[in-house]
Amino acid sequence: MNMKKQYTIDGFFKRKQSGSTQDYENPPKIVLDEDTPTPDVPITENRFKKPHLENNEIDLSTLERDPGLRKQIYDYPINQQDTIIRAYINHGPFQQTLSLYPWLKYSKSVDAAFCFPCFLFNKPSGMGHYGQRAFTIDGFHNWKKVGGKNCSFLNHIGTECTSFHNVAQKSCDDLLNEAQNIRNVFEAFTEEERKNNRLRLKATIYTVRLCAFQGIAYIGHDEGLDSIKKRNFHEILKALGVFNIEMEELFRTAPKHALYTSPSIQKKILNLISTRVRRMICEEINGGKFCLVVDEACDQSNKEQMSTVLRFLNKDGFIMERFFGLVHVPDTTSQTLKNAIYSVLSHNNLDLKSILMDFTITIPNPSCIDFRKLRVTNVTPLMVHKHQEQEDEEEKRRRLPKTCGNPRRKLTLIQQIRGQGYDGASNMRGHFKGLQALISNDCPYAYYVHCFAHRLQLTLMAASQGVVALHKFFTRLSFVINVVGASSKRTDQLRDTQAEEIAYKISIDELETGRGLNQIGTLQRAGDTRWSSHLKSVSSLIKMFSPTCEVLLKIIKDGIGPIKGDADSAYEAITTFEFIFVLHLEKEIMEITDLLCQALQRQSQDICNALRLVASTKLLLQKMKDERWDGLLSLERNIDIPDMSSPYFSRGARARNEHSDHTLEHHYRLLRLSTTLDPKSVVEPFRSGDVIKLVEKFYPEDFNEQEKVVLKIQLQHYEIDVVQHVDYKLLTSISELCQWLIKTKRVANFHLIYRVASLILTLPVSTATTERSFSAMNLIKTRLRNKMEDEFLNDSLVLHFERELAEKISLDTIVQDFKNAKDRHIPL
Repeated sequence: MNMKKQYTIDGFFKRKQSGSTQDYENPPKIVLDEDTPTPDVPITENRFKKPHLENNEIDLSTLERDPGLRKQIYDYPINQQDTIIRAYINHGPFQQTLSLYPWLKYSKSVDAAFCFPCFLFNKPSGMGHYGQRAFTIDGFHNWKKVGGKNCSFLNHIGTECTSFHNVAQKSCDDLLNEAQNIRNVFEAFTEEERKNNRLRLKATIYTVRLCAFQGIAYIGHDEGLDSIKKRNFHEILKALGVFNIEMEELFRTAPKHALYTSPSIQKKILNLISTRVRRMICEEINGGKFCLVVDEACDQSNKEQMSTVLRFLNKDGFIMERFFGLVHVPDTTSQTLKNAIYSVLSHNNLDLKSILMDFTITIPNPSCIDFRKLRVTNVTPLMVHKHQEQEDEEEKRRRLPKTCGNPRRKLTLIQQIRGQGYDGASNMRGHFKGLQALISNDCPYAYYVHCFAHRLQLTLMAASQGVVALHKFFTRLSFVINVVGASSKRTDQLRDTQAEEIAYKISIDELETGRGLNQIGTLQRAGDTRWSSHLKSVSSLIKMFSPTCEVLLKIIKDGIGPIKGDADSAYEAITTFEFIFVLHLEKEIMEITDLLCQALQRQSQDICNALRLVASTKLLLQKMKDERWDGLLSLERNIDIPDMSSPYFSRGARARNEHSDHTLEHHYRLLRLSTTLDPKSVVEPFRSGDVIKLVEKFYPEDFNEQEKVVLKIQLQHYEIDVVQHVDYKLLTSISELCQWLIKTKRVANFHLIYRVASLILTLPVSTATTERSFSAMNLIKTRLRNKMEDEFLNDSLVLHFERELAEKISLDTIVQDFKNAKDRHIPL
């Protein structure tokens, strides 16, 4: 049919919007007019065109960091490619780079090298320059061609400035150069306009950061221009404008795209700050060893959240426990938790997986070689095994290189993780399928320590529930508190009665007056998760014993119905000798154990100091049992007192001792050897041999054979120069020892001993920091804010919990990150 083809404008744009890959010269249908359709024309697919992702907003936090696993830039939508490139540049290197080839990135998953600039600006054809596909898609594997005048790395760079690599490198620099942006070339922006834009953005950053620090909501239900309740973000900006007319005028006359107050901008700024905080935590670790502390809990929307805390020793010798993030997990199985942990750490370049390298080199005398130095300087890596469950055996054999007769040495690289701290849940502590077992399979020197605070809690709860007298006491105590505090009327009666008693005792000089003394309170309830709450509950009843009895008597006299019988039963229970005696007995016992409870929850607590507190607590309890019964018995001499050698109390003492011994049995040898460097160790003389045993048995991968020899020599000088020093006897912990070595600059002479001490301090003591993060989570994600997105909650919690680090980030730094993250309509 010889007719002129006519396309409609609507048909053209429909074809463009549908994302079809068909040839424009062969449209699907040709319409001459509405009544005369033409025959269908077959669709011709372009087999050279790469399939693109859907044109949706890409979550930059989920970008794959491994060069061997990430998607090519041209696979993303064309309008988002610059944003993706900027995100990769801002993320920084995935691995430590070589100073000679800073553009070179290494992928452990495929054992190959990649060129970072060429990856960012690679084209789908993959042609046009030497090794472009090898350094961008497939990865460079031919390690034999590294070095010499025909080095593949040098050939990839090229000798001309127009080489693909050099052009790609210049494109990276130009992308971040705002002055070369085409919009800035055609549009003239004055310096005053740029200054005003930055000032508005700084005000927004300050407000977002303040809301995160205080854990308050950003926006409200009505954010319209005429709303009088715009919630915290806009109200704070308004308050800034009240005291600064210039600031108010800037926001009133702001351009359309430079107001910087939308919810998406707020979340973006929050994410930039939290990313900076995590980067600062990684810089604090600085490639050193750290411990992993993990716990999980449900938030207000009933989502299971996993909190991750990193424990490490900073450059000044202080123990740090940094909150690293919150991850939503679909379930709490050990494999799910492990995958989530690996994802978080790998995304932030904190890889904890086992790495094995094979070396093919000519070694004249293998027994005398220092493999640690060879690994850093002279050895060519041929293969890297990564824990990858989906990799089949055939692929492993294909990548296994031939040694050509040269001797091969397989070494394990030093891993960063040196400890695991969880609670006693079965999915955490299981010896075969628990989280600690799964991570220990990949990191054999990541020693698991059951949270000491949970151990103490379980010990005290087991002792109290195993003794009939104690179990009856806490049951009656809970019943009394429920009866007295069942209504606001009875609570008011308790306060009034307490006030009358305080006034009377002050009038007869039985109470001392002063600021903070004689405060009116209420009866405290005991909780199962914190044993210190039992001490508060017992102490409050002792303090308000008489007012409590008077309130119960009033209820008996004036009450009606079942409450009258409950009050009578409660009054009868608390006025018995058995209840009063156990009340004072428990107060004495829990005052001794409370110091240990509080100490185990401190972030700076080290495991050696914790063991000393456990030992001293046991000694004080035994001393109390042997020497202080007469004082307790004198509380009520006229009542028949049960024999103190009865099965109740002796069985309670045995329960404490047996349970405490059982909790310390798992890593007893590791903990015993760790106390050698403790300045408060009572063992004399200094046991240098135990330090050598500790290194050889528990930390063999942190010291090579040559360093072990040097360690023995350092220990000889350490015993004379440090142990016998006057200041050494004033130190109270290994942490103070590390700080003292750094302060006196002795760490240079005893750097290997300092390394041993830092490994000991890395061992966790409790999971209190993760539980504090959950308390902060409940303050941020409340019942009214239960629809918060997971990423928004995570970023908010990082700033709220690590405020110390977030405050160190200047507003100008966040402005620069904001500018680099995306091509902005208005220049900054």
